[in-house]
Amino acid sequence: MNSFNWYFSFIKNNYANFKGRLRRKDYWSFALLTVCIYLAIYAVVNILTYIFGGEAVTAASIYSVITGIIGLILLVPSLAISIRRLHDINKSGWFLLLAIIPIVGGIILLIFACMEGTRGPNEYGEDPKANE
Repeated sequence: MNSFNWYFSFIKNNYANFKGRLRRKDYWSFALLTVCIYLAIYAVVNILTYIFGGEAVTAASIYSVITGIIGLILLVPSLAISIRRLHDINKSGWFLLLAIIPIVGGIILLIFACMEGTRGPNEYGEDPKANE
């Protein structure tokens, strides 16, 4: 299954699944593909604005609207994925509120996202890497 099929099936089947655990590989694959989608939209909007003779302000406005809509669509799946990633390292999903703390909170969450998950079952479920 290619990456985009995995991405969209992952969103479709797990968009609001806040229970269980999520491996680093799946978390970072989701994050990477989300960034790639935003970059592709940015490129397309700028190219079309250039072709049709629009101004940079127009491109920025169009990009803001499109990414705002996508951000709203991905809000719940992103929260679910982040919480399940925290569950994999045996942390409560409430740790996601660290994002409220400027700079430091984001750094702590980045470190958590990079940590290896708890081996074996924990209070949030079975080890997602157990079958490997």
